[in-house]
Amino acid sequence: MSAAREREALGHRLLLLRHAKAAPADPGGDPERPLAARGRRDAARMGAEIERRGLAPEQVLCSSARRTRETLELLMPHLGANLSVVVDPSLYLAGPEEILDRIAEVRERVQTLLVVGHHPGLAELALRLARRSDSGASARMEQKFPTGALAALRFPAGRWRDLAPRSGVLDAFLTPREIAEDEG
Repeated sequence: MSAAREREALGHRLLLLRHAKAAPADPGGDPERPLAARGRRDAARMGAEIERRGLAPEQVLCSSARRTRETLELLMPHLGANLSVVVDPSLYLAGPEEILDRIAEVRERVQTLLVVGHHPGLAELALRLARRSDSGASARMEQKFPTGALAALRFPAGRWRDLAPRSGVLDAFLTPREIAEDEG
């Protein structure tokens, strides 16, 4: 089987990561809020977990806000060398439709895509795309999508622009607190 056909058979994986915990205010305004100390620890911890689970993406779409860029910077050592990163101002505080429109522009050869963004847009998109399941992950995600949380969704073969409501399987919903508890 050719590499292209193998990728098609596997489908796509979408990782939706809410930026880690940010400082409450910055003189430069909301877009310039840096990560808090806890956020820095959580982002590094989430990067290690992404690597441990073999979820490293080929491409990242990241909001231009300082807190999302700093979150991504702390993930980078765990994401591999051949990574395409796009810092996109249109993702700053974007709603689910704007995020989905941006995902639709991603090249089909990208099998795993990471989007680093903001609440509530990422949470609403994850809830929209995920099929309901018996796992506790869906219920936990519906209850709260905290800072630093990651939703990992898998989609059948198809194109990024064809993502539709309830078409994704929620493989994992990870929070920094749960990862820290597992480490302890």
